[in-house]
Amino acid sequence: MRLSRTVSLVFLGLALGVPAAQAATHLGVPASDHVMLVMGDPEGSPCSLPARHLRRLFPDGTLDDKPFRAPRGKVFIATDVQWEAFGPDLQVGSVLRLRMGLQANNLRVPVFESSGIEVRTEAPMGRYGTAESLTAGFVIAPSAILCAELVQATFDEVSNPSLGLILVQGYLAESR
Repeated sequence: MRLSRTVSLVFLGLALGVPAAQAATHLGVPASDHVMLVMGDPEGSPCSLPARHLRRLFPDGTLDDKPFRAPRGKVFIATDVQWEAFGPDLQVGSVLRLRMGLQANNLRVPVFESSGIEVRTEAPMGRYGTAESLTAGFVIAPSAILCAELVQATFDEVSNPSLGLILVQGYLAESR
């Protein structure tokens, strides 16, 4: 059913003279406005340590070499966040959270804190992960970059967790 609607929308768009790339997706935005962000390298990050910046992953598999910023005249609306953390000595009962903030003009303002991962049992290779859909989402203007950091909600001296992966999905919209 979903495939036939998508195909119908593409054919309708072609019949009306609208390029297929501009046909609206299931979110009602052109496919070119869907955005996937992945964790950037810590070296040269504009985020203050230990936070990490995010870079855009394009549909062809290439990765932007700069921290993601929404294009001028648009905003990025984040809708989903997936992340994982790892550590060889994570203690059962520890809680890990992902915190993200907008950084602009040497100031970082928090916009998201995950519900957290509780370390319950030994995971393969010490990796724990989760995915969260954001009901309201959050908006990022062209003047800000998104920074992410791992926060240990419970403290123990043995653990030294690290971020393994961050994926942030969303779309671009006209700023008004």
